[in-house]
Amino acid sequence: MSDSIVFSLFADLHWREGDWAGCEERLDAIIRRAADEHAEFIIHCGDFCHDVAAARGMIAKYAAAPIPAYNVMGNHEFECSNSLGEVLDAFSMASNYYSFDVRGFRFVALDNNYHRGADGKLKHYADESVWAKCHQDEMAVPPEQVEFLRDAIATAPGPVCVFSHASMHLPKECHGICNGAEIVRMADSLRNGRPVLFFNGHHHRNELTVRSGLAFFDVNSASSLCWVDGEHHAYPPEIMARNPVSCHSFLNASPVHAIVRLSMDGEVEISGMRGAPFLGVDPEALGFDTTDRAGRKFDVNVLSAKFTL
Repeated sequence: MSDSIVFSLFADLHWREGDWAGCEERLDAIIRRAADEHAEFIIHCGDFCHDVAAARGMIAKYAAAPIPAYNVMGNHEFECSNSLGEVLDAFSMASNYYSFDVRGFRFVALDNNYHRGADGKLKHYADESVWAKCHQDEMAVPPEQVEFLRDAIATAPGPVCVFSHASMHLPKECHGICNGAEIVRMADSLRNGRPVLFFNGHHHRNELTVRSGLAFFDVNSASSLCWVDGEHHAYPPEIMARNPVSCHSFLNASPVHAIVRLSMDGEVEISGMRGAPFLGVDPEALGFDTTDRAGRKFDVNVLSAKFTL
């Protein structure tokens, strides 16, 4: 592609103390591939870790990548913290939403970790209980970020990529962002022929939706296939003993993620990768229902695609 940019995209690494998922090695592989593919930056779409204080070594490893490494706020970053400021400090971020330009391409990161409290006011999940932080419902992008995005799209010199943790495309009944449809309509009305692409993690699914001028890419988890309500004991005891929630989670054997190539004229190439159930353990073969609220089954891969917006 001429006049193009290449970046690395991953989500939901889910590092936690004990590193039962081998997250250090997964992150090394993601950074190595980004360098091999001559990516200009890496961006993570949330849930990098479950405890920012304990994860400072992993955060430092990511920040030390040989290219710029960006973060999007996920719900689990706040799991063991007491404030938004504590998480921002851990990631050396000045704000939980921001934008940057590279050679005429505009990139916008939003924080959708807000919900409307009983008093009708928007509250950040950082101020809620651990249960609420881990089981988000009614997620929303607050008005100041909507206006920030409005200006970013209206003044963009070229294509726009919007990164959030949860999906703008899914309805709220499927754990999408409550005002996602409103934001998408705004983006469509302001883009003036410029492509706008929305990227998210959170749902641990592998899906691409393309319509005139717009694309929505739900990128799979780099670590976890899915979470199940019932318990399993399918992994060796030493793995099961390393983390108290391992009986509810199934791992991917591969650090699945994507390399995205985007041209100024709207050509898009997503280079994904194939995964496999860790140790061959398939949750559906064990009788677990992995269907999410949108009717999507778990997937071990990150898709590859070529299209023009």
